[in-house]
Amino acid sequence: MIQPREFETPYNKSPLVRAVTAFLMVFAILSVITRLATRLLTTGSLKSDDHMIIAATALAVAQSIVVILQGANGFGQHNYALQPEQISYALKCMYAANVLYIVTLGVTKISACMTVMNVAPLDRRRGIFSVMALIVLWAVSAVVTVLFQCQVSAPWNFMTGKCVNLPVFWTYFEILNIATDLATISAIVELIWNIQAQRAMKSLVGFIFGSRLIIIPAAVCHIVYWNKAATAFKSTNDTFEFWPPVIIRQVVQCLSIATACIPYLKPFLDNLESGQMRAGDALLYIKSGSASSANKSSRNRGKKTGEISRSRISAPRSSNPRPSTTKRFELSDISNNPRGTKATTTIMHDDAQPLWDGESQSSQTVLVQQSWRVDVEARSHAQE
Repeated sequence: MIQPREFETPYNKSPLVRAVTAFLMVFAILSVITRLATRLLTTGSLKSDDHMIIAATALAVAQSIVVILQGANGFGQHNYALQPEQISYALKCMYAANVLYIVTLGVTKISACMTVMNVAPLDRRRGIFSVMALIVLWAVSAVVTVLFQCQVSAPWNFMTGKCVNLPVFWTYFEILNIATDLATISAIVELIWNIQAQRAMKSLVGFIFGSRLIIIPAAVCHIVYWNKAATAFKSTNDTFEFWPPVIIRQVVQCLSIATACIPYLKPFLDNLESGQMRAGDALLYIKSGSASSANKSSRNRGKKTGEISRSRISAPRSSNPRPSTTKRFELSDISNNPRGTKATTTIMHDDAQPLWDGESQSSQTVLVQQSWRVDVEARSHAQE
């Protein structure tokens, strides 16, 4: 039998709870699908952070379904309009949804940290591991608290049972939620600020990862409305008071997943996959036609070796008709000193080594890594 359509009224917020939850669930799913499709189209495979965001999305879907079932069983209506069984079911759903919400946020944050690690040098990953450890401790402590928030016989029943101070707990939880997001953003900002890249690129990366800041207002609203609902509940003992923080909680969850997918927008992913941020301390980002840093270093070297009157680069030909795997270049500098000596520097590069840009997908960027094998030999020749 088809049930009559239910409309939202000032006394019935169940349709609003279900509709907003379903919309945010679909939005989060589409965000993850876009991320995974972009990853597969550009690299052909998924990485550990992608698997973590898939797990987080599965948890978010399960949590959203629980909230929809909660609304379908009367949550969002006043208790006088509900049966005792409906109230008990709504409380159990709220209990399960809170646990899944905490785990979802924790897994999503771990995925975001893994994304940062994918572009961070090895010697700068210690801080990211520290943030991940903090996230794990925060999530585990919160899950344990919610699981045992009330008496063991009915931990979901905060209406009649003895419970922990829930407003204080959710304030603690959301404050650490904000703190861990700020720590993740700080890690990527510190990373990009110490690389040699154009200011526009630094700003773009900072903006992309800084998008998680939009979670902060929603988390603050969750704290405010939870405390308001708890205060009103003390006088009314009505679960109707909790529909605003439940909706805001769904917004926080959706934003957490969606912002974890923003770094995988295709233009930004192209830059990451070209290797601009994977060369460690030797990272050098050079745009085509820009050689200011090279000119500066050349002038500094000239101050150390004296004024150079003439430079010559020669590449001897090999008598072997086969293509040689090692190329030899000589740079001869004749200085105008009284002794008239000539210094020759020989630089050899082995082509058998893997090309640094074998994995690059961009032809507009030149990247210098520390994996070059260069042998330098200096000889002194008597002046001719």
